[in-house]
Order: sequence, then structure tokens, then C-alpha cells
Amino acid sequence: MPTASRPIRVLFIHGLESRANGSKARMLREQGFDVVAEEMHMGLFQVRRRNSAIRQLPRLGESRVVGALALGLLVAAPSAPAIALGSALAVGWGVARRRALFGKALGRSFDACLAIQRQAIQAARPDIVVGSSWGGAIAARLVIEGAWRGPTILLAPAVAKVERRMGRGDGSRVAELLRDRSAHVRIVVFHDPSDDTVPFEDSVLLARGGAIELRSVSAGGHRLLGLLERGELADAIRALCPPATAVAGS
Repeated sequence: MPTASRPIRVLFIHGLESRANGSKARMLREQGFDVVAEEMHMGLFQVRRRNSAIRQLPRLGESRVVGALALGLLVAAPSAPAIALGSALAVGWGVARRRALFGKALGRSFDACLAIQRQAIQAARPDIVVGSSWGGAIAARLVIEGAWRGPTILLAPAVAKVERRMGRGDGSRVAELLRDRSAHVRIVVFHDPSDDTVPFEDSVLLARGGAIELRSVSAGGHRLLGLLERGELADAIRALCPPATAVAGS
């Protein structure tokens, strides 16, 4: 647990298109916290980031089958008509299956990011986990599966949105599981009603029943930088991690 000689250790889980040492992680360090932030190499269409959804598409079993069929056609009959037919096959398949394929690819990205943060918890033994947007969805899953059992702050968590985009349901089951875990884990959600990226209503539903604390704030929309600039996030972290009760690790 944190003492007078050791600052509170925060595991910060960054957002979808963000990086580990983004503005939130830097500001928390400036405010006196020991911040651990692991790079998840994530993004939707960031080809250079190894866990991006676009990088996952060719790794899907379905993608490999269609690619092999198209390649086999070209090898068997290397001609202009064969090239046209193979290309049409691949494009038509991609258009018809684009939503399902992207959902599967995003699911692979999510699982890869989750594995990174499981390892971070084991290595860093944080006092608190703070997850932002996509990172909030990752943090929620860590709590649900029991990889993390300490205080948790979710910033505009994309829990339901990520579940919907992965094609794994509407998020209601994940919300229910998280509410069940909140009987043993203190969870606070910050969300700005003006957020135009992750619906505020998703957090209202997530916190339904009162076990999860939802704090509606005016803090600059989805990024919630006002929380850091005003010191509200820092105050919340300190309130959840007093020296007598904070946990060091899971």
C-alpha cells in the first residue's frame, strides 16, 4: 500500500487511438502519482500498430480461407479473367462480411490488449487502476475476470460500445457482471453528458442500481481533461487509496 515514502501507484490504461504516455498519464505524473502505463499498440486503422483492428483482419481464419481460394484460382489459371474473378471474389466477400469481420478483428485486438494489462497488473502491483474509454472497457474486463480486485476508476468507459462493435452483444451482460463484482471492488465512473464519442447513457445503464458510482461531470467532453486540470481525478484517486486501506496489487 502507498506510504509517505511511496506515492500511489496508478496503472493507467489508455484509449483506443491514444498512446501509453499521452496527456492523461503525463498529467497524473505531474500531480505526484507513480503512473505505470503500458503501450497496447492499438488503433482501428493504424497499420503500424501491431494490435490494431486492421492488422488483425488478415489473421482471421475466414480471411485466410478466402485468400487461399483466390490465390489457388490465380495459380491454377494465371490469366486476366482469373485475376478479375479472384479479385471480384475477394472484394465481394469483404463487402458482404465487413461488419462481422471487423467485429472479429476488433475482438482479437481487445483480447491482445487485455493480455498486456494482465501482465502489467502482475508486474506493477498497482494501488488503483484507471481506464479511459477503450481502456475503461479493458479495465472493466480485468475486474470481471478477477485479474484486478482493487479500486477502479473508469473514464467515459466504452464498455457497451466495444461489446456492440465486436458483435458480442449489447453490453448488458458485461454490465451485469461488473455490477456483481462491484460488491467487492470500489468502482467510480466519470462521464461528461456532452460526450459525443461514448454515449453518456451507456454509463447510466452501467451504474444502474447504485453499486457502481457514476459521477456526471462537465469536463470537456469525451477526453475529460477538465478532471485532470481541476485536480478532480487526483482527488478521487487519493480518496480511493488512503494509506490505511489501499491495496497493492491484485
